[in-house]
Parts: sequence; C-alpha cells; structure tokens
Amino acid sequence: MRKTLTGVLAAAVVAGSLAMAPTAHAAPASVSPAGPMRFENFNFSDRIAGGVPRPVVLQKKQGNAWKTISSGKTASNGAFRFTIKTGNPSETLRGFSPRTTYKGRVYGQVGTTPTTVRTVVQTATLSTATTAVTGRTITATAVSSPARAGRGVELQILNGKSWQTIASGKVGANGRGTFRKTVGKPGTYSYRILMSAFNGAGRMGSAPVKVTVGTGISIPDRKLLACVDDALDLPAGTPISPSEAAEVKGLECEGFEISSLKGLDYFTHLEYLDAPDGGITELAPLAKLSSLQFLNLESNDISDLSPISGLKNLIALGLSDNYITDIKPLGKMTSLLWLDLSYNEIKDITPLAGLKNLQNLYLDWNYITDASPLKNLTPKELVLNGNPICDDAPKTKGCAPVTDLSARSLTSSSHGHQMPHSLR
Repeated sequence: MRKTLTGVLAAAVVAGSLAMAPTAHAAPASVSPAGPMRFENFNFSDRIAGGVPRPVVLQKKQGNAWKTISSGKTASNGAFRFTIKTGNPSETLRGFSPRTTYKGRVYGQVGTTPTTVRTVVQTATLSTATTAVTGRTITATAVSSPARAGRGVELQILNGKSWQTIASGKVGANGRGTFRKTVGKPGTYSYRILMSAFNGAGRMGSAPVKVTVGTGISIPDRKLLACVDDALDLPAGTPISPSEAAEVKGLECEGFEISSLKGLDYFTHLEYLDAPDGGITELAPLAKLSSLQFLNLESNDISDLSPISGLKNLIALGLSDNYITDIKPLGKMTSLLWLDLSYNEIKDITPLAGLKNLQNLYLDWNYITDASPLKNLTPKELVLNGNPICDDAPKTKGCAPVTDLSARSLTSSSHGHQMPHSLR
C-alpha cells in the first residue's frame, strides 16, 4: 500500500495582461522564472518605446491608483528589468517612465501594458510505503512543485515532539528527490520532507506519513526463506513482508532441500511450487492456497494428504517417493490432468475413480493389486509397473514392461516422472 500526503504553500504565476491603455508600448512584459513562489525573488522585464535611455519605475496597482515600488533607468534601447518579490496572492504590475528630455528632445510619459501575477498552489509531497519490515530498506520520494532544480530537501523523522533530519539532498530539474533508508525496530514512525529556503522563499514542509514497521513473516526454515528471497531477487536471509508474499506466484525450490513449509500460508497468490528432495512432512501451510495449480513435492517425507484436499484448482501434482498410503484426500481434485504417486505405499486406488480429466497417471512401484477403479478413466499415459498386479496380471493396462524401472529399488532417488513444461 502506498500513501501520498501533501503540504501546501502559495506561489505565483504569470496569468496574462490587464487591458489598460498606456501612451506607448513596445513588447509585453515578462516574469522570470515563470511561476515565482510567494516571497521568491523574480525578474520583471519589459521595454519602453522610443529607443533612448530614460528613467523608469516599476508600479503595482492599488485600487484605481498605481504605486511605485522600485525605480531605475532603461538601457539605450528602452529595455529595463526589476528584481522583486511578492507576498500577495495577486499583483498587477507595469513599467512607467515620466516625461523625459534626452539630448534636447522631449519624450512623453509612457507605460507598459499591465501584467497580472497570480498565486498558485505549491506542493511538497512525501511518497513512501506505509508498511515495512525491520532491517529492510524503504524508498522515500520527495516532490516539490513548481520545480526548482538544486533546491535542498531533508528527510525527517518525528522524535518525540520534534523533527530530526536523517537524510538530506537536492531535488532535480523535475522537482524530485529520492532517499533510501533502512528501517529499525518494529513500531509506527512519522516521516516528512522539508524543502529548504530558496531564492527568498521560506522553508516548506510536507504533511507527515506514518510508516508501520513489523518483523515480517516467520519462515523458520532458512532454506525456504532463501528460496523465497531468490524468487524476489533479495539477499539470502532477507525478511519478507506479507504484501511481498502475496505478490509471489511461483517458487522454484529444487536443490534447496526444504524441511518445513511454515510461512507459505501468506503466499495467497501462489500458483506454482516446486520443492523436491527435502524433508517435508507437514502440508498444513498449503491448505488455504487456493490459487495453486502446480505442486511438486517428490522425494520428501509426506504421509498425510488431508491438508491439501481442498485445493480444487490443482492441475498437476507430483508426490512420488514419499510415504503415502491413503489417497482419499485426492478424490475430489477433478481438475487434475497430471498425477504422479509412484514410489509410495499405496494399496487402494479407489479414490482416483472420479478423476476423469487425468491425462497422465503414474502409480508405479506401489502395492496395488486391483486396478479396476481405473476402468472408466482414459488417461493418455498410465504406468503401473512395479506393482503386484503387474506380476499377477501382466496384460493389465499400465503394466507394459519398462526394463529401466524394473531394476530400480524403492531406496533409489529421483523416482518421479518429469512434470511437462506444457502444463507448467
């Protein structure tokens, strides 16, 4: 979750011309930089017609009268510039030169077309995640508008009743500055940005943003945490937030030798889990992961399948080389297309009778003596080799001789069949 809060300060911008009729005029006035902040110094420039140097004053309108606020002299071509500031929401300004004699010639009074400078809202914004995990780095982005390249900005934290600066820098031409900070102990902290005074304008602070820091998800198995960090492209051992866990859709944990799946209950959008060759015994953390479609847990220590009985969206399930005897929890997984239960201790395959969408079914090297529950199934591939039924009734479907399998023992490794990439 990301939250943005805004601090407000008035600023000014050129809004156009006010229709008045001076005795002469050469070019419209300009204000630089465009959109001066309130109290910021800015340049007001224009040119008096006539092409001779002459006295000039800058005037602002008050009611129906004009008040002189600065005076000077034009260049030889009549150009002039005044540097001023304004604290008012709106000012109407003009340049004015009184009747002037230059080299014996008399020039009449002249004023430029009045220009109105109006106020706009300037914002100071701090944007950052409102939740974080202790020991992790958060990114805080400061945005000031209108942008002033090089303007100083500080990141502050509320310490008691006072604000303490913890980082400082400058914004770029787009008015943005970025800070990266490592958060500390669990708790709730308030942060803000403070823009420094700039070219006459005062300092400006944003509204605070509260960040709640937690300890992250508990993943006791360090090898599982390493696999998760690898999926998120984080250094091994990095704590994971619940929001990060919810974003993970696939975990490739082959080679990590995981013993516990505790903590995976936070991975609510997980679709694919590959965690073979470990010591996993408990499947309870997977019980509510309804998005799971592909699950490979071959060569672990699993015997109880009841925790995954509600995973109705599974398409492919690999459980070869475990200690499974009871497969009743699989009876309602009618979405299964691919199922590997080879190298277990299964005798009764009745629960599979209703899985009519199966395309690949591997039951080799179990204790199956009756294959009749499969009579209404029409998988493209069925393997029963290594079961007593293939000794007693070798012509049973699925009992075709496979010499490389017949030589294997239940103590060998990597018994499972490869889950096809087309299903993954």
